[in-house]
Amino acid sequence: MPGKTRPLDTLVRLLAERHALDPAQARHFAWQYGSEADQVLALCKDTPRGMEPIVADLPIVWGEVDWIVREEMALTLVDLAVRRTQLYYLSGDKLLPHLDELARKMADLCAYPSSRVQELADEMRTYVIAHRVGPQEARHVA
Repeated sequence: MPGKTRPLDTLVRLLAERHALDPAQARHFAWQYGSEADQVLALCKDTPRGMEPIVADLPIVWGEVDWIVREEMALTLVDLAVRRTQLYYLSGDKLLPHLDELARKMADLCAYPSSRVQELADEMRTYVIAHRVGPQEARHVA
């Protein structure tokens, strides 16, 4: 029906207004977190660098790592970037320069020993490299 607003559209508009988000950010938080979006945004705003994008030009921010580890119990970067967010799918190789910092943050949040930091980063690096689609593979996918 013309003129009828979907609940998700309303949530996007409300998030943008309440939290001074751009449309892409508001849409991301609405789609990713639904009714918990306000809580996630509150945590992000209370976290140092929490509203900074992990990868430039993407709406996924550093504070979401805190939420996903604390509330959704992600234990690895593969879990966080592949299963719980679209970070890997949206960024691909652009994620690689951020893996060490992501691993340190996750290790801190999970109280992992410092020796686990490199393991987390390496596991995600291996995943990114193993799942690349190059020109040869792309022709077979199409």
